[in-house]
Amino acid sequence: MRTYSVALLAAVVCTLVASPLCAQTRDSQDMVSVKESGGECTINNRKVKCEDAAALLRDLGVAQDRHVMVSSEGVGEEAVSRAKRVADVIRAAGYRNVAAVGFLTEPGRKAP
Repeated sequence: MRTYSVALLAAVVCTLVASPLCAQTRDSQDMVSVKESGGECTINNRKVKCEDAAALLRDLGVAQDRHVMVSSEGVGEEAVSRAKRVADVIRAAGYRNVAAVGFLTEPGRKAP
């Protein structure tokens, strides 16, 4: 299975969907990437257990009103579901501007 960068994923999503999150510059967003296992996340180039994602954001000094984009490696409903689960964990910690994004199909392929 291919892995796609969070920046590419964000660009595709922002092209397809008008969102206030997309209006922000990359410098005003924090990116959370969920590994295919669903147990490990990468935030601003730091690895952490996904259940500790909000704590790392807090430790990094990320304000709760900043935009946080969560994506998952891979494609399909499982990948999107992983991103949504981590986004929920981050929202539960008080972060208000959290978006979960993902590919349902491989980029460039038609949905079944």
